Amino acid sequence: MFTPIRQSRASGEIVSQIERAIFAAELSPGDRLQSERELAEQFGVSRITVRDALRVLEARGLIRVKVGAMGGAFVADASTDRVAESISTLIKLKRMTLSELAEARKVVEAATAELAAQRADAAAVSRLQQNVVRARPLLREPITHADASMDFHVELARAAGNEVLYARSRRTGSCSCPASTICVTRSPAERRRRRTRSWSRRFGAMTRRAPAS
Repeated sequence: MFTPIRQSRASGEIVSQIERAIFAAELSPGDRLQSERELAEQFGVSRITVRDALRVLEARGLIRVKVGAMGGAFVADASTDRVAESISTLIKLKRMTLSELAEARKVVEAATAELAAQRADAAAVSRLQQNVVRARPLLREPITHADASMDFHVELARAAGNEVLYARSRRTGSCSCPASTICVTRSPAERRRRRTRSWSRRFGAMTRRAPAS
């Protein structure tokens, strides 16, 4: 499956070859890679070079490494968590601001609600309804209401049936208010009331347009 590589960029080429095998479905989730010794022989490099490449693949979420008698490097299941983590990292590094995050959310939410109206099943509708009902008594509690707001956006994206939107909402929701002081200063009582009314309108429009299950 793999071919010998040039020593000048050995680790990177090992990563590239294993990535291509995973993306081409030559390796499937749960498949065990050869041992470090076997990979080193196949690639024509040292075990240390192989180990470095495996660390990179693990950091990218493409493999998981287990230790012990039944251990080894295994192809990881597909997950949107890496997308979410990338957004989180950019926010924490100040490459994205909270205002930019709010602006992006406003643009994306209309399309998310449209998809949710088309795809939401009874369970999704019930979760959204419970979220709106739960938020109403929390209007005087900035932090708790902010948490409910995040939950609503996550559930809306989940109802839309789009993994990218779901990953984005989960991570941006958890990072959009990294400190309680931000939520307090940015969520006065009137804004919380308007937010809850907006959820109710959006939920009502979605349920009216959702196909009967």
